[in-house]
Amino acid sequence: MIVNFDIINTSEAAWDSVYVGLFHDLVVRNVNTTTESGSAFFNKGGLGYIDSLQTSYAFNAGGQEETQNTYGAVSFLGGEWTNPATGRERFFHPSVAERYQRDGLTRPYVNPRWWKFSGGQAELTRPGGDQARYQRMSTPYPNPAAYEGCVSPGAPPDVLNTDCQDPSYRQAVRDWYERLRTDGLQGSGNWIGLTPVGPARRVAPGDTLTMTFAFAAALKPEQFQGQAEKRTDTEASRRILRENVDWARRTYAGEDNNYNGRLDPGEDVNNNGQLDRYLIPEPPRAPNLRVEFEDAGTTAGGQQDTRAALYWGKRAERSIDPITGETDFEGYRIYRSSPGDDQAGGNILNEASLVAQFDSTVARDTLADGSVQVRNREGFNNGFEAIRLDEPVTFEGDSTEYYYKYVADDLSNGWQYLFTVTAFDEGAPEAGLPSFSSSRTANATRVFPGTPPADGSGDGERPEVGVYPNPYRVRAAWDGESSRNRQLNFYNLPPRSEIRIFTLAGELVKRISHDAATYEGDSRWYETFSGPNRQVAGGEHSWDILSENNLDISSGLYLYSVENLKTGDIQRGKFVIMK
Repeated sequence: MIVNFDIINTSEAAWDSVYVGLFHDLVVRNVNTTTESGSAFFNKGGLGYIDSLQTSYAFNAGGQEETQNTYGAVSFLGGEWTNPATGRERFFHPSVAERYQRDGLTRPYVNPRWWKFSGGQAELTRPGGDQARYQRMSTPYPNPAAYEGCVSPGAPPDVLNTDCQDPSYRQAVRDWYERLRTDGLQGSGNWIGLTPVGPARRVAPGDTLTMTFAFAAALKPEQFQGQAEKRTDTEASRRILRENVDWARRTYAGEDNNYNGRLDPGEDVNNNGQLDRYLIPEPPRAPNLRVEFEDAGTTAGGQQDTRAALYWGKRAERSIDPITGETDFEGYRIYRSSPGDDQAGGNILNEASLVAQFDSTVARDTLADGSVQVRNREGFNNGFEAIRLDEPVTFEGDSTEYYYKYVADDLSNGWQYLFTVTAFDEGAPEAGLPSFSSSRTANATRVFPGTPPADGSGDGERPEVGVYPNPYRVRAAWDGESSRNRQLNFYNLPPRSEIRIFTLAGELVKRISHDAATYEGDSRWYETFSGPNRQVAGGEHSWDILSENNLDISSGLYLYSVENLKTGDIQRGKFVIMK
């Protein structure tokens, strides 16, 4: 999580030597299963600082509860020192300390501090007021000014040589960080932290300091899990933490690849002439998916089978990654759920599995010397010939040109399937970028195979209206637990028709209006087990087996009639309900 603080001098006087920092009490342990409370809850942490990332961190060094071994961290990402009236802008970060020194300004540095929540002595006690807090923010611990070898002759008294190599000072620093790292093992790690940055030497009236910090968390790698590895804190155990903090830095930096606060040649990936921060890697755009039903023949019972044809266009292939500035599209992945997956509460998206993938066979880079480097690091390298259409197609009322087609022909009528097509890029391992894929929710389409509308007004033979399953046995395989979540399906329906259901005595049980152009499922089953963006076969209609008054109907033989509202033709049939 990245947070910004805008600190604005609204007074008429300049501020001198401003430091900005965050207090933090990082608790890293299993807060759900620990039985400890009070100070014992807080004193099991190990602490440390990563100077190259300006990051203070904590880890769960002690405690007996089972847990994942993890890190939590606070990082200073950078600052923008601006004056809107004059247009002056200056990047504030230790990475540009040399530039500040050349300009006659004090070098910015991050000064991590810790003190005991209670107790402690001298510099390790809680600061007791604003002056004491400012002193902590502006003075390192251990203080290099106390070591003769760290005092530079002629240097201003506020210029602290934290890079001092005096052996006594370096040993004091090592001892201090070893104590922070290990106090939690003895239940003495109840430290409060502060991560400040400064000084901004003269903050003039109207100046704004926009200081940006990040909160990050990370698992230790697998080899550092388990009770015995809680106390471990090494470069290897911090690998994932460094990666996560680095991603926060990359996000903040945006186009500022070398972290110098300037837009250098080659960094303006969106060509707008200004340095843009908060750019993150993006996957290609999600394909614009359309699903159409196609004829797959007729069953022995006269029920026409369908297959789902997935069409999509090429917009993903024109996507430009905002970090690399490259068109890095690699391929497409097709996901499909299985019959019955919808019984997990309607969320079948997570149940959908990969059924096909098609991606580029080759990628080429032209290097600075004019040579060509061939690379293809992601996917199956199987190409697009199996799905590419000879010519793009369009559909009535839809101006999108569709260039690809994938056919799913092993579908069973009446069941719900979810299809989604994602686009993925090739990634950039040399820049720490994995391959990214577009969202599986963006074009997710719920498909209900079935018979197409059967007009019956032409010269062809009129398809016979039917019902399935027949007999209907409670519960059918696709039904939910509730009596309100059942469905029986009519098929081979005319585009506009009316279904009437009767008892053997001729009493009207239910009247259903069907319009193939607008029908998307209107019973509670669809509310419970399906979702938006449904594609329903126009020749089918589901009935929830409830009467006109929404009452359960009893077992027995029922009659039905289906009237074609265009021609007036009526077909009749019967079905059995068995409970």
